[in-house]
Amino acid sequence: MNFATFYHTRINRMLDEQLKKSDRLNAFEGIVDYVIGMNNATEYIRSLVEAILDAFDADFSSNVLKRYVDELSIAFKCNDDSKFSVVLSEENYISISLRNLFSEYIQFINLDMLNCAYLDMYDFFLICGDGYCFEDLNVDGYISTKILNLHLICMVGVVGYPLTWKSYMGYKSCINECECLVTGMSYIRDALNPEFIKLRIGNASNSSQDLFYDFLCFKEALEINKNIKKVIIGLAPYSLRFDLSMVSNPVELYRLFFYYRRFGNIHNNKSLISEIESYTYEYERLRSLFGNDYEDKLYHEICKYYGAEDERNVFNPSVKDPEAEERMISKYDKPYEKTIAENKSILRQYVEYAIQRKVDVTVFIPPFSQWYRERWDASYRDELISYLNELKKDYDYRLIDMSEVHLSDGYFKDFAHLNRLGAIYVASVVNDMF
Repeated sequence: MNFATFYHTRINRMLDEQLKKSDRLNAFEGIVDYVIGMNNATEYIRSLVEAILDAFDADFSSNVLKRYVDELSIAFKCNDDSKFSVVLSEENYISISLRNLFSEYIQFINLDMLNCAYLDMYDFFLICGDGYCFEDLNVDGYISTKILNLHLICMVGVVGYPLTWKSYMGYKSCINECECLVTGMSYIRDALNPEFIKLRIGNASNSSQDLFYDFLCFKEALEINKNIKKVIIGLAPYSLRFDLSMVSNPVELYRLFFYYRRFGNIHNNKSLISEIESYTYEYERLRSLFGNDYEDKLYHEICKYYGAEDERNVFNPSVKDPEAEERMISKYDKPYEKTIAENKSILRQYVEYAIQRKVDVTVFIPPFSQWYRERWDASYRDELISYLNELKKDYDYRLIDMSEVHLSDGYFKDFAHLNRLGAIYVASVVNDMF
């Protein structure tokens, strides 16, 4: 018997006027014992229990008694249709989102309402923050199989990478209707805004998305929508040198969990295999409780707690950003021969795969701020352009290279990403090409 069944069985017996008063009172005593043993029962809950007991003694009308009971059920957040009882490790926007989404069939119990004498009545113990994680309840391993770590899934997903998910969900919402797919990094995502491009585009670009995942996105999109007739392959000057699976920055590296969820592949990375296994185990257990699309639902709910990204920001180069400068100077200053060779091969396969399927190919390089152009290594761009010219000898594709277009800072929201004004400018160029 789980908590919801325990609670409602006893409440229903207590309200059943066909039973003897002593039997009704005995049924309610189970709830009284539960409240006495709660970790930190609120004074209001204790007062409600006392009021119900007083109402019994005074033979109050059933209407008064039922109102007290309704208040108690609200205080416990106990739904009659609950199928599972889930204890939440803490109250935060993740737990609030869960209540908003799944309370119809799950009884969520706050940690302060926990009674350790009734552990067998709780179906699951859900970690939804980085605070208390039920260690004190798990001395003998009794509930270890009941602990689910939603916090882990969220931190490498909708909470840790909200813009990644925003981009992905935007792409998902239009992929069935689009005629042109766009792939690339975040520079491409911001440069090719569907609002301003005259083609019906599905923008699959995303933060730190390399050529390997660009190609997988394209294959995925063609499986979903056979009517895609054009693809814009967005590139940055250093695209041939970038392999997301081999980066050292953990914030960037953990984006691989997002791609593993989509494609079951972490490319060249070997260090994350055990963490990926733990992630997959937790992810599948959570799907069995909340449903296959729970992460999509959580995104839509949790994003209410994030402020909207202001696409009208204007880059101010006088505001120092040492981190950005360090990344620009040292990020790709190694030879990367294997990465360059592999990315050249991927790009060739990507173009060939598209052309074989009668998809018109455009390669696009966006404009960058003066600050960026002063600090990049121009040899990276030369390396890329050289290979694109080589590729053009074998394949017929369109190249739109705006990397040497000089735009003022007013077109950028930071040192490398265009704002809405910049996207409008790019659209004016790109639209003329189609």
